[in-house]
Amino acid sequence: MKKILAVVLTALLIAGILPAVISAAEPEAYLYNVYADGMIFEQNSEAVFAGAGAPGAAVRAVLKDASGAVIAENSSRAGSDGTFTVSIPTPAGSFEEYSVALYEDGVLFRTLTGVVFGEVWLAAGQSNMSYPYAQAEDYTDPREGDEDLKQWIRLFFCWEIVPYKGDYNKVPAEGQNEIPDCCWFNAADQRAASFSAVSYFFAMDLAKTLDVPLGVVSVPLGGSSILAWLPREAVEQSPALTAQAKENGTYMTLEGWDEDAASDFTTMTAQYNKKISPIRNFRFSGMIWYQGESDISLRYDNGEYTEAFRLMQDHYSELFGCDGKLPIIWTELAAYYYFENESVTKMNAEFAAIQNERPDSRALVTAYDYAPVYGSAGAIHPAPKKPIGERMSFAAQRLVYGAAGDYTMPALASYAVGDGGVEVTLRNVGDGLVCGGDALRGFSIAGENGVYVRADAQITGENTVLISSPDVPEPKNAAYALAISNDRANLYASQDGERTLPAACFCTDWDALTRSWQSNAWTECEEAQSWHALNRSSYSAFYDTWQAKNAEISFSADAAYTGSAGMQIAGDGEFYVNPLLNVKPEKDRYVFSDLNTDWSDYGRLSLMVRNDGDAAATVSALIFTSPLMKYAPAIADGDSLSASVPADGKWHRIVFDLNRICLGGTPAGLLSDSSSLSGVTDVRFVFEGENASLSLDDVRFAPGDESEKREGSQRIIDFISWFLNFIRLIAEKLSIVFH
Repeated sequence: MKKILAVVLTALLIAGILPAVISAAEPEAYLYNVYADGMIFEQNSEAVFAGAGAPGAAVRAVLKDASGAVIAENSSRAGSDGTFTVSIPTPAGSFEEYSVALYEDGVLFRTLTGVVFGEVWLAAGQSNMSYPYAQAEDYTDPREGDEDLKQWIRLFFCWEIVPYKGDYNKVPAEGQNEIPDCCWFNAADQRAASFSAVSYFFAMDLAKTLDVPLGVVSVPLGGSSILAWLPREAVEQSPALTAQAKENGTYMTLEGWDEDAASDFTTMTAQYNKKISPIRNFRFSGMIWYQGESDISLRYDNGEYTEAFRLMQDHYSELFGCDGKLPIIWTELAAYYYFENESVTKMNAEFAAIQNERPDSRALVTAYDYAPVYGSAGAIHPAPKKPIGERMSFAAQRLVYGAAGDYTMPALASYAVGDGGVEVTLRNVGDGLVCGGDALRGFSIAGENGVYVRADAQITGENTVLISSPDVPEPKNAAYALAISNDRANLYASQDGERTLPAACFCTDWDALTRSWQSNAWTECEEAQSWHALNRSSYSAFYDTWQAKNAEISFSADAAYTGSAGMQIAGDGEFYVNPLLNVKPEKDRYVFSDLNTDWSDYGRLSLMVRNDGDAAATVSALIFTSPLMKYAPAIADGDSLSASVPADGKWHRIVFDLNRICLGGTPAGLLSDSSSLSGVTDVRFVFEGENASLSLDDVRFAPGDESEKREGSQRIIDFISWFLNFIRLIAEKLSIVFH
């Protein structure tokens, strides 16, 4: 009996102790959720694993190849709060999968499988970076094609807005360790359809060149300001950025932080805390960045964006353990009307200056020349993302990986004014500048008065372009691609006989810029339709460049005076053609915001006309500033409002004087000048002829001369004369009626 009782007591004792022993042997450690099976680490660097466990515990990481052989291992110890990091050296990139085993106090707590090593890039910015692959113009099912390549492209995905404390409306005051609901997958996974389109195309193109596994950690947020991507110490070390954040209502002290009032999009440090801090232990080859749209509306126009970009590069370089500066490949902003015609071009010009500040670690690519087709995400989001991703890859290959050629866009280096015009010299031209068509487009020129008009341009050397206009005999400055919808601008660098990056927009003297020339496609009479990028998303689309009343129009090389095409017009009797300057949705009239509608500084309007008919025709012009206000300009060097075009099959330049315009469109109208044309809504070129066959091309504006405008006393005399003439006409009408 005593023996049985002893056995029972021993069993009970063991039963009580064993769970405690087992419990003590179970590890407490875990990795943060940014680590997962199938992830990628930077080759020839270090893989840093971070997590939390028992305070003071020994943590060991062991890297094994597919055969189970140990490639590298290392140990560290958790801190008093239980958090730990342990790093191991990484091998050269290869198409081989590894595993990583992690131990706490000798007990295995996590194994990562399918791990690869190669080149890893960070992708951040706002909506044009987060724009999903599934909505891109060049989307194909990621599960189809290039399987051998796609399985070695590893993608880190997180949602645009991630919760804090389970609440999507809360923002943490300090950096986090995890990103809720993030995941890793390869480029052949169906989930890749939701991945950043720019990042996807970048990865696909770059991976083909590098011949090693490639990873992209994508963390963008649509609508986010650059201040949201900076750590607190970066913002607060800059008085200018601190002042800007306070002015914009996006500044919060650490002590006064309100996690419910802070904004994911604009509050300083918001995205840094949520998305950059959790990946701080990753190592990157570089970063691709597509952002800036939000900061146009926040008016970062005194160099604050330049400073913020510099601080972002400095702090990210340190955070991610870079040897030198973290390479940044970034892009200009796409065409979109924000609040003024020049806002996009001014921001892109600042981007060019930012690029020039650190050319050895930055590469800026241009974005204006691809067809600006927009998807359902709205007009600020061009659907073609493949050109941007591939241009970023092109730049990365040269900036980071040593491929031959210039890696950033051609940009203005210097200029000289001469008798023939303004000659500009560009840097970063590769093998030399080339034209992306039959003739250069997108150039403008100005004299002393700072009024820009469309200019002719020709490449005069490997890196030089001569810009001129017969309408500006004494030029002072020139510009390129200063427009919203400027996809027709076509100056490129070249490499091995191929066009590469389009030249950046420029102005030879921004301080002297009075009013730039928008790239008005209608003046060149070459295309049946033109794109208009407007601030009303539903109106941004392709529209007819020209319309006609009682006539038929077409565009062909046979009708060209210059360039690749001109407009052919067939009409009988009285008919007119007009460039489309506005759209009328429902009952509203909406003047296109991406065109020049302020003609008050111009003095001449001219066009080339050829008459291939059997009889002479006449041409006049009507300029509208509202449906009820119209003016007819006089023919230059004459008093008539119309000019005759002989049927001789030759080109004739018809010049209208914008400083002698008649209200009402008749000779009896009150005489005015171009000061009345500050808001043009429509212009019509009115023809009259029998069975007319005409060609129209090369519409040009010439700067005005202030001396030609009517002074106040002359305006009074003009009004009195017009009023007396008006009374006389009324009297004649009344006389006829009573008679």
